[in-house]
Amino acid sequence: MPPAPALINLPDEARLIRLLARVLQSGQLSNNGPAVRELEDRLATRLGVEHLVLTSSGTLALQVAYKALGLTGEVVTTPFTWITTASSLRWVGLRPR
Repeated sequence: MPPAPALINLPDEARLIRLLARVLQSGQLSNNGPAVRELEDRLATRLGVEHLVLTSSGTLALQVAYKALGLTGEVVTTPFTWITTASSLRWVGLRPR
């Protein structure tokens, strides 16, 4: 028996084109552009949180979290992890252990 085809959830094409045109017209694809701010605001409202920051990667998300927590000095981490755990600590001036 062949596997069932994957169901793909595609957005409305006309709406997607309008949204993409708006982003392109703003000239700002990332780094706090209007679409990014709108998504952050909508997500914060939906999740019921006061602060929400979108990041481009898990590494950057970890770095933001370390800074937000005000960590200093040495941080104990598990050896059973991805290298990003330690490298993101070093990137913000912390010492992984």
